[in-house]
Amino acid sequence: MRGIILCTLLLCALTLTDYALYMKVPGRPMVLAHRGDCGQFPEHTKEAYTSAHYAGADFNELDLGVTKDNRLVVFHNPTLKEVSNINYEDFPQFRSRMIPLLDIEECRGHFVNDWVINDFTWDEIQQLRGI
Repeated sequence: MRGIILCTLLLCALTLTDYALYMKVPGRPMVLAHRGDCGQFPEHTKEAYTSAHYAGADFNELDLGVTKDNRLVVFHNPTLKEVSNINYEDFPQFRSRMIPLLDIEECRGHFVNDWVINDFTWDEIQQLRGI
């Protein structure tokens, strides 16, 4: 996870240097890569960000989540079940934080028996695989 964050910061720095060149070309549209080049690689991965940069994206737009201890993580959904190995049986210490039904209108989704990322600290997130 730390590697993804460092790679993201590096790619942001690289695209900021390209931004000055973009400003010098009148009429050129700005190209935004939403979560990287997701048509070629899984979203929010080093490969997706790199591919988008080399394909001509000016910026990589990231989805960010905030942990309970106010650490930023690159995350699309506000929940953990689809992207990690969290479950009721293997993580008894997290059972009390499971939400039976979560209806999040802005995400247009219903999450059933899931865990919300901002109920966890950074150290707890690090205990999970797949993130």
